[in-house]
Amino acid sequence: MKITQLLLYLFFLTVIVSPFSIEAESSDESQTTKNTSQQNSQLSLTPADNGTYVYNLEYIIIDAGHGGKDPGYVSSWGIYEKDIVLAIAKRLAALASSKTNYAIHLTRNTDEWLTLQKRTEIANQFPADKSLFISIHCNSSTYPQVRGLETYIFDMKASDEMAAQVAARENADEVINPIEFIVNSLRHRGNEKYNWEAAYQAQSTLVKRLNVRNRNTVSRDKKVMRAPFRVLAYTDMPAIMIEIGFLSNQKEQKKLQSSKYQQQIAEALLESIIVYDKITETWANGKVTNMITEKKP
Repeated sequence: MKITQLLLYLFFLTVIVSPFSIEAESSDESQTTKNTSQQNSQLSLTPADNGTYVYNLEYIIIDAGHGGKDPGYVSSWGIYEKDIVLAIAKRLAALASSKTNYAIHLTRNTDEWLTLQKRTEIANQFPADKSLFISIHCNSSTYPQVRGLETYIFDMKASDEMAAQVAARENADEVINPIEFIVNSLRHRGNEKYNWEAAYQAQSTLVKRLNVRNRNTVSRDKKVMRAPFRVLAYTDMPAIMIEIGFLSNQKEQKKLQSSKYQQQIAEALLESIIVYDKITETWANGKVTNMITEKKP
């Protein structure tokens, strides 16, 4: 990190964000499966006794990575990452819509290309203290024997070299402003508790239900991976990214193509979301207020 960036980091460290209110933005591109029409009005938040706000999950934003002209990883067997993750995202959306009262939104529900910026703009239409953002991807490696599942939260410092490479690959098509990244890193400090819990529940449930290798054990806390993903950095709400398996591994890519396995992934993810919701609800009932904060202009 350059000296000027470090100084800016230290400066912003002293002016950390305050409890927020978010202005919803109007959009003609909504694909919400339930009514989320709160555009152009001050969002109604749930105040705690001290005037800050508690987290209350109502909206699930599901982001299928890549799409359109961006196939993501293409396996040696001709399998496109963009197709696998869209199929899983749709299954999760359908399952959550039929089994829960959450309002479900897909950043894309067809084979279309969206910039990372556009994905975060879609997500940020929803109230940060009522939403969870889940980005679904497939992993790859130059070593075909590598397999397993990883779940990430945003952090300027990657958990390891492979995590740094994954983030670099996912960020590759867009210019990254390092100063904005620093600011967003500070803003996400307020989301840390929620990011971590959502990622931990997703990872542990998926590993258990799918009986796959838990690659998060190489992380600093042995539970949740961290890396500077742009799509996580620029979302206002708690946000996670799931690398659901390695398309470069022959056995895993076969499983990921299976409708049965995709449904199992969706079921495990929904289970983890429900557990996450119950845990954060106990925080709210105990008046443990969130520190999720607005992005400063």
